[in-house]
Amino acid sequence: MRNMNILYVTPTARKLILLLLLCCSVSAFAKERYYARILPEGKMYFFMPCKLPAKAGNKLQYDMTLISYRDSVTINMTLRSPMGRVSSISLMAGDVSYTTKQYELFFQEREGSRFNTRVHIDCPNDIYRRLFSSPVPLTIELTMESGEKYAFTYKAKQWQRETVYVSEVLEMIAYSNSRK
Repeated sequence: MRNMNILYVTPTARKLILLLLLCCSVSAFAKERYYARILPEGKMYFFMPCKLPAKAGNKLQYDMTLISYRDSVTINMTLRSPMGRVSSISLMAGDVSYTTKQYELFFQEREGSRFNTRVHIDCPNDIYRRLFSSPVPLTIELTMESGEKYAFTYKAKQWQRETVYVSEVLEMIAYSNSRK
């Protein structure tokens, strides 16, 4: 029998190896879904625009930016609909929901009989984490000043993929924040 040297790996080294494997195992689609940039105070993760299934000609596209040292996630969305003035925005998944009337209007432009409305909201990190941990697909609902509501929901497979990518980013942020 040959003499085999057993390598002992410390818990810290195991975590580092796991993080490296996690970063290296990101699929090609994930690399297209988000990218990371190093900032002076931490890291920024930008999720490329995502289109949710259209309903009756109304469309919603949104993107997200997570910055490792901020306590909220930036969500920008563009709604194409016949109504133009947003009253509130809700994010819902399972028993988790977040509704806000605090948004920033980037622009609103008329295109034929419809409006393209671009808005920005900040969602607290803890709620964002819970939304993307839900097995129930996320619904984004925009309520207009007229009271009309436009709701857009992920398809099941699209939601499963999205939660994997968001979880990867949240794990990387949690690990890097734990090392400070």
